[in-house]
Amino acid sequence: MLNTSNTVRKGQQRLDFPRRLRRVNLPQQLLCNFYRSTMEIILTSCISVWYGSTTSAEHKALQRVVKTAQHITATTLPPIQDIYDKRCLRKQSTYPQTPHTPVIPCSNRCPPERGTRTSEPEPS
Repeated sequence: MLNTSNTVRKGQQRLDFPRRLRRVNLPQQLLCNFYRSTMEIILTSCISVWYGSTTSAEHKALQRVVKTAQHITATTLPPIQDIYDKRCLRKQSTYPQTPHTPVIPCSNRCPPERGTRTSEPEPS
């Protein structure tokens, strides 16, 4: 998906500045705040809309950027999947709950196998 590859590219470009800040011995808390205020916003912009339709390779590419940032900041950062789940649940809680509106967790709506292709022909 074009959006995901652009997001990964932008995230990788933004990793240069935290590396420079780390070289000048900036405190770990400030590096983490920088990640949260710039990188995480880029990686998770409208994530509740597009993340469910990404392939597993795109999931891994996004998570690779997070792992690199985690190495640079020397802190534990939340995985992209956890951020997606949290945002879906938050968005879901804003809708009115009626007997006609089923409540389905994000993880059931968006299985990780989605977007992968099989070589088996579909039954007719």
